[in-house]
Amino acid sequence: MKNNRDWNSINSLEIFFHGLIMGTINKLPGISGGLYSIVIGFYDHLMNSIKNINNNSIKNLFRFDFKKLNNSINGKFLFFLSLGMIISYFTTSKILDFF
Repeated sequence: MKNNRDWNSINSLEIFFHGLIMGTINKLPGISGGLYSIVIGFYDHLMNSIKNINNNSIKNLFRFDFKKLNNSINGKFLFFLSLGMIISYFTTSKILDFF
């Protein structure tokens, strides 16, 4: 397990691949992407990032103050993880549905 990593300084491509894997795992019966995030060690970081989405972050979004928004919600982490999960829905998940 990699619990001591600084997920804010991880390469965007690695976060994207974790999102692909999470999205694919969500299609498997009895297994969730949350379990994968616990095993890899970024569950706490993910939950804290989601928890930081509040009224101030929404205001920053509508003010187009993306720098404050990114800093308050760990935007890079959430963006690339979500992007990987969305892309996996249209790629690897469809392959699993086929089989």
